Amino acid sequence: MATELTNKNSINYIKFLKEGPLEEKKAGFGKVKKLDKKLANGEVKGAKESLNMFTKKDGQLFVYDKKLFTENLKGNKPQNWQQLGTLDYHFNTLNIISQNEAIIIAKKLDLTNCRLEVSADVDKLIILAEEVICGSNAEISWSRPGGYTQGHADDPYLDGIPNHNTAQREFNQDQRSGYAGGYGGKGAAGIIGANGRKAPSLEMWVKNMTNLPNIDLNGEDGITGGVGQRGGRGGNGQGGSVGTYWPIINECKKNAGNGGRGGNGGNGGDGGRGGDGGNGGNISIGVLQGTLAGTVTNNSFRWKNQGGQPGQGGAGAFGGDGGLGGRSGNDKDYCHNARNGDVGANGQRGYNGHAGYNHGLDGVNEFFQFSLDAWNEQLTRPFITSVSTYEAFPGDTIVVKGTTFANSDKVIFDGSIELQHHINADGSMNVVLPLDTSGGSKALFILRVADNFESNRVNIRIKPQLDVFADQMMPGVSTILRGRAFVPGASVLINNQNIAAEVAASGKELTFIMIGFLNQGNSSLVSVQVRNPDGMLSNERSVSQAGVLEIPYRFGKNNLSFHNPNIGKPSFDTFKKTFGSSEVWHESFDPIFGHPMLTAAFFVFYTYFLKGKGDGGLATGFCTAMSTKVADNLWTNNVDITGIQEADIIEELTAIHGSC
Repeated sequence: MATELTNKNSINYIKFLKEGPLEEKKAGFGKVKKLDKKLANGEVKGAKESLNMFTKKDGQLFVYDKKLFTENLKGNKPQNWQQLGTLDYHFNTLNIISQNEAIIIAKKLDLTNCRLEVSADVDKLIILAEEVICGSNAEISWSRPGGYTQGHADDPYLDGIPNHNTAQREFNQDQRSGYAGGYGGKGAAGIIGANGRKAPSLEMWVKNMTNLPNIDLNGEDGITGGVGQRGGRGGNGQGGSVGTYWPIINECKKNAGNGGRGGNGGNGGDGGRGGDGGNGGNISIGVLQGTLAGTVTNNSFRWKNQGGQPGQGGAGAFGGDGGLGGRSGNDKDYCHNARNGDVGANGQRGYNGHAGYNHGLDGVNEFFQFSLDAWNEQLTRPFITSVSTYEAFPGDTIVVKGTTFANSDKVIFDGSIELQHHINADGSMNVVLPLDTSGGSKALFILRVADNFESNRVNIRIKPQLDVFADQMMPGVSTILRGRAFVPGASVLINNQNIAAEVAASGKELTFIMIGFLNQGNSSLVSVQVRNPDGMLSNERSVSQAGVLEIPYRFGKNNLSFHNPNIGKPSFDTFKKTFGSSEVWHESFDPIFGHPMLTAAFFVFYTYFLKGKGDGGLATGFCTAMSTKVADNLWTNNVDITGIQEADIIEELTAIHGSC
């Protein structure tokens, strides 16, 4: 029966069949037991072997006993009906239906005390039922997916340049006061929130429905926009030049310089605009001709299918901190005229983003009446029951399951694209998605060529796909990613940190500015993904990021904060540290094997040289010793040395410089 009556499940069709002889078979659908007799009440009684009530001869279908068959179908004992499957649905809890155009075909559908929740991926729910029971608390609703718009990651390349050393400098006649720090850059605006999802539509074909369910198919509200990017920090002001004094009268000779002002922090980025509200779902209720008044009259029900509200704008980001002011060139004894540089102003907070532009459109409500022929026609449509995945990359193969497919059927994708397909042994169908498909949600359906009937639609959400990236990513440099199915508004995720991007080349290229990672000195691998506005994530690629420095040096931790001095403090103690205590004692005081006279003469030169130009000596500075100290700390202890003052370390620097 299943073979011969495919998509002709109407009792009216049976009435036109001729009666024929009974045929014995060991298995099959539509079987009854071998009859000992036909009972008056139509109940089937029999004994041992199964017999097929339908036979086929010379291409024509015969039924053994039309009256017996129809009486069994109409009888009050459902266990005696010939069935192809279970058609009664009794929902006692929350039930979720997930498919683009989902369909429920049932003899009796009981929604009493049930909330039937439709997945957000469903565009339309179709219910075909002989009877629908809507007792108390019967409700049909849908699952709003919601969403979150991620904010931008902080970008250290927005920090102000120049970023000076705030320590005092040696006297400079031409530039006494320190330079101001650079201003921080403004943060980028937040990402626009996604539009609210359209609520699914509902279409019901019911022969007998004495009440209506409560229906909530309001459109989803727009998603709140993303938070703006934080503004860059202002650069530090430069330290002032130290003053000079008269050595005899100990009075200030040339005034000290003021410290440079810190740069202002950059303003925070504005929040992203909220998404538009989604449309409400259409509601279409069809009943058998002549039963509409009884279905609607004197019954209470609530329908909600208004459009969603616009999403709120994202919050504006905080501005960057102002840079530190440079230290004045004042000293505690003589020159006191200069002042420290002011701290830069903090950047202003960005404006909150605008709300979404549009409300969603309200859904349309409709009642209609259908004939029995129209009902039977609905049962002949092809249907897709499931697909192997609802999220796929361009070029992927998916498996479609449903009613019997034919090689002549066409698979239509994204409105008009005919896809290659292959019928499997189990009746399912393999379908290959096009490589050049764009991102977003695409409808797929089966077109039966024999009569141009279309199946229900299922949505396939296309994920962005990243090609291999061969080059290194340079921080602060415009970078191009290539792949497929990028959608305008897509963003790049670097180690899960969000970066704004521009889509080009019909969704095959994406351009962004690579951010820096200040805590990371050496080249390293970073994780790269692309996120489309609908939340679909690409495959993950590991890409080499070029380090800004070849060593893990970090300014603000591994540097000495004072200027290169031009006055040293040589002594016999520093002399011993420079050349080793044992060696100095041996050369100075051993009359036999030592060289006391030469050592004493060399010590005089040592002292004269390391006094520095600032004290009448020869050394112009101690930069080599400072570099040695920084490098030694970096590769051994790696502790914060920025707080060390010149007076605390000048003797050590003198000893180090003597050996350079």
